[in-house]
Amino acid sequence: MNRYAQRHTPTLLFGKGTIAGVDIQEQERKALYHDFLDMNFLNFISDYEDAVRQRSMTNGADGKTSTDKTDLEGERKSRRGDLGHTRHWSEKPLEAMTERDWRILREDHEIVIKGGRVPPPLRAWEEGNLPSNVNEAINAQNYKKPTSIQMQAIPVGLIRRDLIGLAPTGSGKTAAFLIPLIVYLNSLPPITDKNAEDGPYGLVITPTRELATQIHSDFLKLSSHTKLRSTVIVGGRSIEEQSFTIRKGIELLVSTPGRLKDALESRYTVLNQCSYVVIDEADRMMEMGFEETLQYILDAIPETNLKSDREDLAELQEQKSKEGESVYRITHMFSATMPPPVEKIARRYLRCPSYISIGEPGGGKKEIEQIVEFMSEGEKKHRLKGILNRCEPPIIIFLNEKKAVEILAKTLENWGVRSSYFPCLTII
Repeated sequence: MNRYAQRHTPTLLFGKGTIAGVDIQEQERKALYHDFLDMNFLNFISDYEDAVRQRSMTNGADGKTSTDKTDLEGERKSRRGDLGHTRHWSEKPLEAMTERDWRILREDHEIVIKGGRVPPPLRAWEEGNLPSNVNEAINAQNYKKPTSIQMQAIPVGLIRRDLIGLAPTGSGKTAAFLIPLIVYLNSLPPITDKNAEDGPYGLVITPTRELATQIHSDFLKLSSHTKLRSTVIVGGRSIEEQSFTIRKGIELLVSTPGRLKDALESRYTVLNQCSYVVIDEADRMMEMGFEETLQYILDAIPETNLKSDREDLAELQEQKSKEGESVYRITHMFSATMPPPVEKIARRYLRCPSYISIGEPGGGKKEIEQIVEFMSEGEKKHRLKGILNRCEPPIIIFLNEKKAVEILAKTLENWGVRSSYFPCLTII
């Protein structure tokens, strides 16, 4: 058989050029045919719009106040209704959502996903099938609707899949990992005197003690309608007193890397039954030199509950975990950027993770206006006083040294400004 017996020649739908070596008259005849089709289509559109415009004028004579433009737009929307594109995703019930709607929702909230097997986002708290005690705590905190990172991270956590989440500061990451963590801990048997010596079920690691204290406070609020117990171990407090609380039995431990490593080395605590790990502000931990410390902590958790590297086996293990047949480790890592050390940790300890990015990684939150001013040290207090007189509280002032915070707090008191301060920030 001659492969060149029946040639497939391309048809030029755009442009005015011709193909070399082919009959010019035949090409021009085909071009005229396509021009004829285009002209008929344009005439059809023109006749259709004239008909709608004429109907609009007739309706206007009957006392209606519709305009040509709105009639045309309404007619086009009604025709698109046959394809299911009339209503916005926010107006549709959950069962009517299509893949196109979910894609538009993610685009509207700047949600980028990778990794496959990513469940649809959470549009409202009522659609999350969360336990009633968790929903009560969410309502008590007056959380109106999920933020972008919460929309996508919570469904991933509920199916017990590993996760890498990139989101700017102030985007609601704490609730994004605490809510599925609370649901998971509630599904496990309570810690008793018998298994308390094996350590907590869950672990949250964060770079600073201020952030650890804040996360623990948020956990207490979101778990207020449960019987879950937790504690925080950070520097500046007696490690013996903190370890005593752990020995009594807790479901969750929140800690900084350095203090947790000290507790593990001193055998004040162990992580023998830890099966849910959250690494918050991972990039900041790497900047502070905690890479080896973090690896030491993660290596202290038994590898027997690690999921498979294979996607199909990992999915099966996640399903068994949800059904209560087995317990496999869940690891969630949150960061603002993804430097090489963070990627190294993710490749070593995460299994087939979902990847979620909110906006441009490292780009900051777009809703926050950032103004940078360069001035001498002597001009700062005068500029700050002007800002305090012009802006309404609450106002947060960040400083890089504890001593500077204390000095500024006294200065504010002399100005008659009521304030309270923490070791690394002042709140007005």
